[in-house]
Amino acid sequence: MRTAASGRGLWIERVEQVRVLESTVCQEIVDLVGAAGPCSVREMAGLMGRRPDSLYYHVRKLSAVGLLVSRGIRGSGRRAEAVYDIPGRPLRIAYEPSDPENVRAVSRVVASMLRSANRDFLGGFRPNLSVVEGDARNLWSARMKGWLGDDDLADADVPRAHPDDRLDEIRKVLMRSTSPGVLVIDDNGRVCGVGTKSNLIRPSPLKLILVDHNELTQAVPGADQVEILEIIDHHRLGNFHTERPIRFINQPLGSTCSVVATLYRQAGIDPEPKIASLMLAGLLSDTLLLKSPTTTDTDRQLLIWLEQCSELDASAFGRQ
Repeated sequence: MRTAASGRGLWIERVEQVRVLESTVCQEIVDLVGAAGPCSVREMAGLMGRRPDSLYYHVRKLSAVGLLVSRGIRGSGRRAEAVYDIPGRPLRIAYEPSDPENVRAVSRVVASMLRSANRDFLGGFRPNLSVVEGDARNLWSARMKGWLGDDDLADADVPRAHPDDRLDEIRKVLMRSTSPGVLVIDDNGRVCGVGTKSNLIRPSPLKLILVDHNELTQAVPGADQVEILEIIDHHRLGNFHTERPIRFINQPLGSTCSVVATLYRQAGIDPEPKIASLMLAGLLSDTLLLKSPTTTDTDRQLLIWLEQCSELDASAFGRQ
């Protein structure tokens, strides 16, 4: 158990300690002793409204993991009884989001606290017992949620990242830091989000289709970190490999727009005029108005088809 700074109590870090506190009775004992000071089991039972023999098992569990410590014996003879105290004040449970065992144990403790609070509330929410309005009111329930503004978050002592930063760069920052995450802040100083270590472990949801190139050196930054689904190209093959088989379409035509137009025709789909005009522009640009030595008969045939679909005159359009 790590000792916190002087005057700030003790941290409950070991998973077996946290697990003991899943018991609501153990929670009550720790809270009671923390508030009342060193107590015997008999005194605990009196303050909790329980029988002493119902607490011995829980006291042994807390003592075994160091959450109760012996403070000697009080009295003598048949009246002698052990006195227990907590090891520090206050006791604080350490949250470790990167440790699955800690996450499960802390979550169960919190769930146990909520069930206990619900039982206490229902116990008091009864006729002739609860007063729910006026100066004599004795029963409340409330839910509070704290909101942090951009300024509050910006002042936090955690690593920063930019929305355009690559994930592998952010991973390196977190590897060198004890912080569980980074703040993502844009050029205007606004907080866009938070990236945690657990987020960065997950595979990226982004997927790419490479068009008019098949080399990662020509792709967008970070392309080597995401899944490539498909490649549509007309250039020579580069030094490229993927983790799994993909659809790779590469034809020796004058333009990748000719390759895409071929796919439209194979599917029996006529492109909308705007799409057809874009493909026509790309074909004319790549083939230098069909004068490039890389131009093929297929390019010339597709140009006629794209003229019809776009309702444009290729010669006039190419001169613009």
